[in-house]
Amino acid sequence: MTEAVIPALLLAAPNAVNKLWRRSLFLQSGVRFPDRQWFEDLATVPRLYLRAGTIRAFSRPWYRYLRRPGSITNSAGIERNREMLASVAAVWDDCAALGRTARLHDELEAMAAYHELLTSVTRVNLLDPKSPVQDALREDFLARFPNWRQNPYLRRWPKKHRLLARLIVRRRYGLVHLIMTANRRLRG
Repeated sequence: MTEAVIPALLLAAPNAVNKLWRRSLFLQSGVRFPDRQWFEDLATVPRLYLRAGTIRAFSRPWYRYLRRPGSITNSAGIERNREMLASVAAVWDDCAALGRTARLHDELEAMAAYHELLTSVTRVNLLDPKSPVQDALREDFLARFPNWRQNPYLRRWPKKHRLLARLIVRRRYGLVHLIMTANRRLRG
């Protein structure tokens, strides 16, 4: 694997279920999945990418994804969305420890924007558009990435994503709720 592959991997979905890892990667790196934490894949998979010497892809599907009613994706635990902060911080801190934050800043910023703003804030917003958890996620993102509007990856996001991010940053949670509710109804 070349260093050029890492940025693309940081922008990919950090799902652990569709990956096989060598045990030695965990033993040598000390990276572990956090115990009983939401967003554990985000806290772990990108950190393993940073340390993997070789990554291979297979075109054959080896896994069939099943959505369960009690899964995190379908859960209503508003406060648990704060755990996203620890996952983003783990990746950022690990990149800093490895001396890679400057080189991977745009990718880390795009990853955090997607997961903190578009995923977690919108999930919380659909459940309670007045929840203070939205502000906690928003403030963490803005403190770490104050110049996010300059990010080349975010500029290429679909218009809907860019609009939602701008509304969230401006704390227009009522409009976010209206858009997300309408979108959910249109999709059935």
